[in-house]
Amino acid sequence: LDYGKLAATFLNRETGKAVRVVALESSRRLADLRHPEIEDKYERQMRAYREAAEEDLFDVTDVEVQLREKDLPGHPRSRVICHKCGEGVNDGREISLPDRITLCRPCVYGTYYQPQQKCVDIVRHEQAMLVSARGAGDSIKP
Repeated sequence: LDYGKLAATFLNRETGKAVRVVALESSRRLADLRHPEIEDKYERQMRAYREAAEEDLFDVTDVEVQLREKDLPGHPRSRVICHKCGEGVNDGREISLPDRITLCRPCVYGTYYQPQQKCVDIVRHEQAMLVSARGAGDSIKP
């Protein structure tokens, strides 16, 4: 789930134990405080982070995770194919229409991206251009 934060929750499905790990905002200042003599920001951060104690970098909290079964990590429990785009949709996230039509959410509501020319199409076009330039009798080795 994306809440606009940089944190991770780890769940052991066998035991139900879970922890949430978040980088402390204060850890960003460690590099400047500990190694002001290092000019390169990246090097300064790497040195400080290697030397810092875990509790100076992260907040680790035991948590209880309440997710629906289909939202838990692991292998999909169900999978269907979108009738429009042909892509797989896992764990009940499809939209079922009359006449047993199944669609993915992007095909129903739109995508967050705008499709461009597929990479495979570009490669095929470049190969065709190469064949054309060499002559139809020559073969192309991958």
